[in-house]
Amino acid sequence: MIAAPIPLDEQERLAALRALKILDTPPEERFDRVTRLAAKLFDVPIAYVAMIDASRQWFKSKQGLMACQTPRDISFCGHAVLIDDALVIPDAKLDPRFADNPMVTGEPFVRFYAGQSLKTPDGKRVGTLCVVDRRPREFGDRDRAILRELADMIEKELGLVDIIKLQSEFLNTKQKLIESQAALAREMAEAAAYVASLIPAPLKEGPLKTDWVYHPSSELGGDAIGYHELEAGQDAAGRGSAAPSLPKTAIYLLDVAGHGVGAALLATTIVSLLRTGALRDTDFTNPENVLDSLNCAFPMEQHGGRCFSIWYGVYDPSDRSLRYACAGHPPALLKQPGQPDQWLDAGGISIGLISNADFEQGKVTIMPGAALGLCSDGAYEFKDTSDEEFGWDAWTKLYSEHLDRRPAAPAVELMSRLRTASGTDGFPDDISLLTVRFF
Repeated sequence: MIAAPIPLDEQERLAALRALKILDTPPEERFDRVTRLAAKLFDVPIAYVAMIDASRQWFKSKQGLMACQTPRDISFCGHAVLIDDALVIPDAKLDPRFADNPMVTGEPFVRFYAGQSLKTPDGKRVGTLCVVDRRPREFGDRDRAILRELADMIEKELGLVDIIKLQSEFLNTKQKLIESQAALAREMAEAAAYVASLIPAPLKEGPLKTDWVYHPSSELGGDAIGYHELEAGQDAAGRGSAAPSLPKTAIYLLDVAGHGVGAALLATTIVSLLRTGALRDTDFTNPENVLDSLNCAFPMEQHGGRCFSIWYGVYDPSDRSLRYACAGHPPALLKQPGQPDQWLDAGGISIGLISNADFEQGKVTIMPGAALGLCSDGAYEFKDTSDEEFGWDAWTKLYSEHLDRRPAAPAVELMSRLRTASGTDGFPDDISLLTVRFF
């Protein structure tokens, strides 16, 4: 373990800290609301505001911690307060400064740390705003920018050094927080709208027609829907066969684990790779091969600990065949005229969990008038009006009835029935519904 050096302006820094009159004061909502927001935004178990005193770090606000203070010489924040930019430790066990730190080897078992120094109005770094996880993770430029904005909020609160000023600015500060939260909500709504904009327009002509609903949850999630034509005769090397054939259509729905910007970004990246055919050495007409390639390209340890489920199918109108593969995703429901419901699930675990996962594909012949339904697990993992989980059985009954409707009912009508079942428009997870009808 390497203790942080003492800053050259330590005496002036300590004088500025004491002038704030904040050490050993009770918790205050104006700080707690920011640490709660930080924990939620970054999906971490621990977030706190620490003041770096002469021999200790003292927590003015904390989420997920029991201690009120810890020795300065073992603190991560003692290092963070030395610089203006955020100090980011992706994996403390791999950093010689912290690998044997008691806060890494014992409670709270720190693995990831990001700390942004906090300045007084005269520019002295007196504390930090920190987010901590018990598992390694990455922290990109956007994450740093958000942490800096949250730190700005804390610094503004630190600037309220006397009661008179606090009283005179209380209403204004409250309004700014409301506006900040509203701005965050708008950004999340814009991000959800962007995800929805990536879904292709419904197909109205040709051998199949599509209809979909993307209903984002209160927290931005990682659902994505896609379908597009594949080059006729395309193989893994990207060469076309000499004999022309009707274009095949790839159909897929995926769900990245977790919520937030990270999950949404990963989902859009995956869709882009599928749509552009950018996965190397992949035959996009072969669902099993596509899942193998995705599993190689997206190991969860390299993508923030996130895995994802996906159902991927390829329809060939020349012989009316649908080949499909599934990785940890709810099976697709196939309704064929005069036949019982058929659930298309070839098995397989979520993408990214293990490097040597096996995926298999199934094949079915599609009859004219058939309907295929795909969903994400948000369609059945919610509380109904009796405060019980809606559940798979209730969902499949509703889903089957919807696909049986003649003339075909729009997907938005199915979403409306889910709202009725839940008694609300808010759901804990994204809900994605895709209907494909074959002619």
